[in-house]
Amino acid sequence: MILAAAITGLTTSSADVVVSSKRVYDVTHLTYGANTPNYINHKFMVAAGDAMVNATGVSHFRWPGGNYANQLFWNNEYDRCPYFAKYANKNADSWVWTWAQAAAFAKARAIPVLWQMNAAVGGVCGVGVAADLAAAFVANATAAGFPVELIEVGNENYGKWETPYADKPEAVNASIYAATCVAVSKAVKAQDPTIKVGCVGDVVDPAHPNTPFPDWQADVLAGAERWMDFLIIHEYYAKSSSALPEDLTPWGLLNYGCVSAAAAGGPNCGPAAVANAVKAAASGPLAVMITEYNMLQPFGPPTWQLVQGLFAAKHLGESMAAGILGSTFFALANGQSPDYGMFSRDTSAQLAYAPVFTFAIFTRVAPVGSAMLALTLDVQALNVTAFAFAHVQPGSYGIVLVNMGAAARSVSLEGPWGAAAALSAATYSLTAAPGSGADDPFSATAFAYNGVAGAAKGGPFPAAGLDSMPPKHGTFTGTVDLAPASVTGIVLQ
Repeated sequence: MILAAAITGLTTSSADVVVSSKRVYDVTHLTYGANTPNYINHKFMVAAGDAMVNATGVSHFRWPGGNYANQLFWNNEYDRCPYFAKYANKNADSWVWTWAQAAAFAKARAIPVLWQMNAAVGGVCGVGVAADLAAAFVANATAAGFPVELIEVGNENYGKWETPYADKPEAVNASIYAATCVAVSKAVKAQDPTIKVGCVGDVVDPAHPNTPFPDWQADVLAGAERWMDFLIIHEYYAKSSSALPEDLTPWGLLNYGCVSAAAAGGPNCGPAAVANAVKAAASGPLAVMITEYNMLQPFGPPTWQLVQGLFAAKHLGESMAAGILGSTFFALANGQSPDYGMFSRDTSAQLAYAPVFTFAIFTRVAPVGSAMLALTLDVQALNVTAFAFAHVQPGSYGIVLVNMGAAARSVSLEGPWGAAAALSAATYSLTAAPGSGADDPFSATAFAYNGVAGAAKGGPFPAAGLDSMPPKHGTFTGTVDLAPASVTGIVLQ
């Protein structure tokens, strides 16, 4: 079976989880990201954006999110490349959450935006046009009081589904894209040398390639590596069209849809595999951001079940453990009814799905400014994975535990916090709501957060916010009780 956790070193302790004082990752604004796909309509973000971000604690977001990046021009100046005028409606004020609205929203919260620039234009009308558009965006945003920190050049430009492959395949290849990314990087850094730029890579599964360009990553790195600050990867892990049945079980989904491959001697999957693939391909150290990810492709019933919340917890923790610079969940909200979103699209009766509460737990147990600590545990024996942190509040510690089993269990902890009797614990939890998933908790579609159940579907999402349902407080005994198929977060102080 696949073992995945922040596991380092050996120990002679009898505790199930032993946390060291060694810091292995700093939690930053790039750690807890979410996409805000523009097809959700600007009215939705205006109506519910504050509530969604307050609940999840999302610490950065990506604009426009998804394939709109290779279609719209941020300033609607389509005369620079008339081919793209047919997408003008995607940047219309009547529909889109505009870049200015996104920038103002982020500034009010002091969080960064990962701005996507149109890369497709580089293949259609030349890399100079792409560079000019990006440089003008930086100049305009900066002048408006919105300094730009992060830029992603394009979106999945290796894909047949991306603009302009369907009608201009000759305008798409890795060499054209690499030249575009270099030109954009030079242009925006000429405006502000502190801007960090990411170029699009792709970790291809040779058995099930998702691109006509199997050497995309190598070719992009060969042409653009020295001009990028990080490589962009997207991962929708379990593919229902090609996966074996065991890959779509809860255990398979929690192990990124490659249980069968691992059993056959194939590679591990997940954030660690992404980091290792980039390390092997790059000529030197290169940061990685996973700017779209989800458990399953295409979306299906597990996407709205408790197992999705457990997956999100594993992915957040394992991304940090693997040294991934940042990750950006797809997506904050549904584009359809439903699809991948943390929240349903209907603001009149909005549903909060399981990842909402996973993010809420992580961002409260290990907020920005915290540091991940190395630990040891036997994932296979426990069927539990864990992630530990030196909390941003001095002298406090955070631990997130994911029970991947269908039975309750107790887990003992030991760490740099010292004697358990001297500590108090605030405990956060995501579980199945009573009566939901009675025979299979992973399939529960109603959830409880901190012991408070939601409606018939989804979890509690009161107008007063999730902080109106505080964690349970008590004395830390050195042992934590985990509900079946659950995410538990503890702050020790």
